[in-house]
Amino acid sequence: SGAVLKAEASIVRALKEEGRPLAKVTAREIVADHATSTLDVTLTVAAGPIAGYGDTTVEGTEKVDRDFTEYMTGLKRGRQYSPEEIDEARDRLLGLEVFNSVTLKEADGLDADGNIPIGVEVSERKPRYFGLGGTFSNTEGLGLEGYWGHRNLFGRAEKLRIEGAISGIGSNELTELNYNAGIMFEKPGVVGPASKFFAGVSTVLEHPDAYDHFSVKGNTGLSYELDRQQTVSAEVALDYSKITDSFGKHTYLIASVPLRYVFDNRDSRLNPTTGFRALAYAEPSYDILNGAAFVKLRGEGSAYQSLDAASKFVLAERVAIGSIIGAGLQDVPADRRFYSGGGGSVRGYAYQGI
Repeated sequence: SGAVLKAEASIVRALKEEGRPLAKVTAREIVADHATSTLDVTLTVAAGPIAGYGDTTVEGTEKVDRDFTEYMTGLKRGRQYSPEEIDEARDRLLGLEVFNSVTLKEADGLDADGNIPIGVEVSERKPRYFGLGGTFSNTEGLGLEGYWGHRNLFGRAEKLRIEGAISGIGSNELTELNYNAGIMFEKPGVVGPASKFFAGVSTVLEHPDAYDHFSVKGNTGLSYELDRQQTVSAEVALDYSKITDSFGKHTYLIASVPLRYVFDNRDSRLNPTTGFRALAYAEPSYDILNGAAFVKLRGEGSAYQSLDAASKFVLAERVAIGSIIGAGLQDVPADRRFYSGGGGSVRGYAYQGI
């Protein structure tokens, strides 16, 4: 019976991918031959007409703007129906992080124009959140962090997050504690449902083994989902920093244009068992105070393959490559150079130990 139901679902899905939202199995006849242990299955399928999207109606919104929710589905009236677009619309609404659940349902019949109405049912999350945390180790000392955020600042899923952290308490002198703080803002749907505007201001004071670093940075940019697997982003950033390293004390004012492309077809972002993720990153930069220009390039790839049916054993591989061109080592701020060491790169070596 499981194989029959799976076959039915495949047939209906294939018809819906042709733009037939009302496709369904109307009858099923199964004859079992016990002597040969076989089944003869006859399915009657109603394909239904090819149709476009009709009106999209939204229910369940409270503080999130209803028209904005409809807009973010991206389902334009009259465009040919696609089950993949329905799935993308659901994922996009969940990605706003303002809804606990999202359900999209096609109507039982076409409207007067021959289109299929779409119903959207949502339930909202609490808009505000906050958190406090702490860590302790005998080498790094005590660390404290806190954050506050709002998921729906002006009613259209605008996000605001304020965060701060301090570390090294007890293991370092007061002048060598590490601090960081930041304010981040995001606004989705600025140039289409697949787009997102973002901006932020952050400051950091840190003392890793390789250098001492203080900076204040501001950035703003736009990201765009080309499809469910591909995302591109571009931003402009300005970073004022003071750094002490093996070359001495330096002051920088770096203007940069970070560009990013991500391909990700993993089955899960939190616990992948199959798929591939690739990142291509380029950041042209110019030091306004010192006149140095350089470009930082980085590429990363990770692949996952399950080795058994239950996915208890997964083969995972990761490779990364990078280069900085256009300036000498002393002209590139220490926090922008490449380092290795630690669990995220080369195990067995201290953080930034290579």
